[in-house]
Amino acid sequence: MRNALYILGLLLALLASGCEPLCADLSAQPPPPEMAAQASVAGFALAASGPRLIANDCGTLYFYDSDLEEEHRVKIFDGDESCVLAAAAAADDVFISGVTRTSLSGPAAGEEDVFIARYNAGGEKIWLDQFGSSAKDVPTAISLTPSGVYLAGYTLHELPGASRSGGRDAFVARYDPSGHRLWLRQFGTMLGDKALALAPAPGGVYVAGATQGSLLDGSRTIGPPRAFLARLDSEGGFVWTREWDCGDYNSVSTVSNENSVYLAYVKKNQADRPDLAVLSLHADGSPAWESRVGTASDDYLAQLAITPEGSLALLGSTFGQFPGFRNPRCLSAAFGFGGEVQYSDAFLAILSEDGLLERIIQFGGVYSDYGLALAAGGGSQYYIIYGEERLSYPFVIGEQTLARFDLSGGAAAGNTAMR
Repeated sequence: MRNALYILGLLLALLASGCEPLCADLSAQPPPPEMAAQASVAGFALAASGPRLIANDCGTLYFYDSDLEEEHRVKIFDGDESCVLAAAAAADDVFISGVTRTSLSGPAAGEEDVFIARYNAGGEKIWLDQFGSSAKDVPTAISLTPSGVYLAGYTLHELPGASRSGGRDAFVARYDPSGHRLWLRQFGTMLGDKALALAPAPGGVYVAGATQGSLLDGSRTIGPPRAFLARLDSEGGFVWTREWDCGDYNSVSTVSNENSVYLAYVKKNQADRPDLAVLSLHADGSPAWESRVGTASDDYLAQLAITPEGSLALLGSTFGQFPGFRNPRCLSAAFGFGGEVQYSDAFLAILSEDGLLERIIQFGGVYSDYGLALAAGGGSQYYIIYGEERLSYPFVIGEQTLARFDLSGGAAAGNTAMR
């Protein structure tokens, strides 16, 4: 009943109030996204030719071309004992990582083990490695670098050959292209720590994540989380570590190029509401610039990406409205549903390599929409996975969609939200 009243009130309001129709001035709209079939998406990778991999239903690899036409799909796991959580692509091969409750390669170590595998485009397994502690272990990111294949995540106990620091530790592992694990580094504080993202670094890898303590001295008592960015050499040694207070323990993202590394995380603004901060650092860890992206309401991070041309793309979700956009839930208070918007839109923000905000696209439907994964191609092509809620009476259910945004048409930011 509440959902029906809400929808009726929204329709009446759009007809009778000062709120603009959701698609007013269609001539000013950015090009709509091209969408593939809706799916439950777990991992996502982009190769030079376009989106190569969707990991769906925990054990199926979906291959798409750059026009989002499905090329083929390959079932790699049966049942729900194994689930893909991260992916990367190189040429025609894909690298996937996830969790398993069974034995994929040797005996299972604990409740949920980590696995990493390399498959070719035909779905043939080239190699697979499985490891874990006696508890739960979760992989979060894969990075393909000149010095090897890196895997990051977190664990609740001791991983093979490592020692435990606290309640939840971060880890990074390095593999050669043939699948031999060269080393595994577990690290953290006495509190909770997560490695959430990886990016290539000169002679090694950058790892980003969040901690409830401090990786710098380990003496910090529990409090607001801190985002961290560290540079590791090819042997797993720390070259440098930086930390910043953040507003979300689960959302930190990093990308890099030859000269710089970029970090995105949630940061509270002066009104104590979450915005997104984007930082640029030189390879030696010294700061270059900081940029902020956000509305007057709550904003959350999904992923940061970098284009071949050097621009940055930021995918997230907002409970507010960026300038020129209108969240369709703006009239909820008038119909007795509280003074704050209770549903989110997804957004895509484009920043220059100097941190200047160039463009924002805000989009969504009647219920909540939220960014999940992002890959940036060349020529203003952006591939996005976003989640959306829809009404299936009497429930609101969620779906996830792969979409391509072509922003080369030159439509300026600040239009009404596209639907």
